[in-house]
Parts: sequence; structure tokens; C-alpha cells
Amino acid sequence: MLASCAKIGSPAGGPRDKTPPRLEKSKPLNRAVHFDGNQIELTFDEYIRTDAIAQEMVVSPPLEERPDIRLRGMTLIIEWEEELRDSTTYTFSFGESIKDLNEGNILKNFEFVFSTDSSVPTNTLPATLIFYTEAISLTTSLHALLGIQSVPCNLFHSA
Repeated sequence: MLASCAKIGSPAGGPRDKTPPRLEKSKPLNRAVHFDGNQIELTFDEYIRTDAIAQEMVVSPPLEERPDIRLRGMTLIIEWEEELRDSTTYTFSFGESIKDLNEGNILKNFEFVFSTDSSVPTNTLPATLIFYTEAISLTTSLHALLGIQSVPCNLFHSA
């Protein structure tokens, strides 16, 4: 009689994951109106990591102090202390800071928007506002400017 043990090793697994995380639910909903809370919760369809989120995340209009950012399971929680401005639309732009945990697939240019007013403006242009590491005169050629991060710009909304 012959006896043999099972082969030791790792399972082969499936095809490589090439898709970035996807927002599954949020509190409040993206593009919510009449929002007066002090935190947002973004739950994704998989575990994420937030590489350089403190440097990449841009809030417009800016909050006076940097919000507290933490992960709980598959949920990204962003909390702030200050009161939000009346009749204002806030945009949280994450750049390339949200990635899936295992493969590092980037959720590019993800934005979360809410308003303290009764509507979120739809009169935005597909324009880009660029932030610069050094002060450069606005009279210089726009083609010569080097940007480090782009953020959608709402040209018609005033807060």
C-alpha cells in the first residue's frame, strides 16, 4: 500500500484584479443637498489604502483646518470640526490617493460633492484649476506653468 500527502503550496488564484475600487455607498449621498454634518463616510466595494491622501486630497472651498482622515474596514471617514458655510457647494477631490489594497489599482480623479444649499450647481465647465509649488506670475504663459495637481473648477458658483 502506498500513501502520499497532499501537495503543499499556494492556490493558483484567478486572473489579476485590474479594476480600481468603486464607491458602493456614502453618508451623505454624493451630491447631497442641505448637508450640515461634520463628516462623510465613503464605503468602497473592496479594501483600500490611501497613499498620500493628506497631500493629494483637496477640499474646495478649503476648510480652515485639515480634516481628520481614517479608515474603518472598507470605509473612508473624513471628519472636520468647523461649521460649514451657508449656501456653499463643497468638493472633495482625491487625485490618485485612493487605491485598492492588494493590486494598487488607482481610483483616478474621484470627487465627492455636497451642498449646504438646496441644490448642487450643474453650471460647471470642464475646466481645470492647477495648484503650483512655487508662486508664478499670472501674466506668464499658461503653457510654461507646471502643475502638481488638478482640481475641477466651478467658474460660476460663488460662495
